[in-house]
Amino acid sequence: MDNKKEKIIIETIDKNGKKLVLAIKIPGYKILQDAQMIYNIELTSLIKRSVAENIQLLSRQQLDQYLNDLGIWTEKEIRQFLQLQLELRSLELKLKAGGIKISEAKNIALTMKTKRAALLVLYSRRSQFDEITIESMADNKKFKFLITKCIVVDETDMPFFASIEDYETKQNEKSAIDAATALAGYLYGYNKQTEANLVENKWLQQFNFADEHGRLIDNCGRLIDIDGRLINNDGRFIDEQGKFVDNQGRPIDENGDFIIDTIKPFLDDDGKPIFIRKKVKTKKKNIKYKD
Repeated sequence: MDNKKEKIIIETIDKNGKKLVLAIKIPGYKILQDAQMIYNIELTSLIKRSVAENIQLLSRQQLDQYLNDLGIWTEKEIRQFLQLQLELRSLELKLKAGGIKISEAKNIALTMKTKRAALLVLYSRRSQFDEITIESMADNKKFKFLITKCIVVDETDMPFFASIEDYETKQNEKSAIDAATALAGYLYGYNKQTEANLVENKWLQQFNFADEHGRLIDNCGRLIDIDGRLINNDGRFIDEQGKFVDNQGRPIDENGDFIIDTIKPFLDDDGKPIFIRKKVKTKKKNIKYKD
């Protein structure tokens, strides 16, 4: 995806596998205003439908109460979430201020990575239910409207989707997926570099403790986990020769089974080896009976 003056280019393929160049036409005030109107209309419609048809459609506030009653997202989790955010901000300030030993700064950056991972895991308990709320449904309708207005064929500048219904018909095609991903990245500020652009990852990259993707590396540039153990591109533990090991450094195969060079026999209570005889398969003889 490349940026131009008023467009963001998206290189993808059409349903026949041929190269297709789309673009995000940056939405102006009028389109954004219309998108908000779509949101308001859809939200109102869902509320009316919930009342008229007696369908249990939850608002985000109602969902929070429901999840609290179930013990999934309670005041305890909310306090933990806010506390982690405060701790991350405090550590970020220390890291940016400098004036400390590099070893201490590295430890702060690694602690931030751990806390941010915990933050994401914690919030995922809540966010996985969000799509069932009426606000999320209205947001989805608004986003689809923006797709029809902002995604154009780069060469002609014509809309790629004729309508919301047209997008919904094509939404599983690669071109539609790439377009939606790119537009979401533009609207909500997420892109492939988001992880690398985090404060702790930028610091780790600056001092050669992480690669350009924010992945931790050792002094030789090899990928490691947060405890310094070697890993491959898939995140699996490996030894110095690149062979699979478990988290204790013991050899395993690609399926995770232990690799043992010499298998010793089991012993009986007197300490003598027990040898198991292999069963010899015998062919069954066909017996012919005489009449």
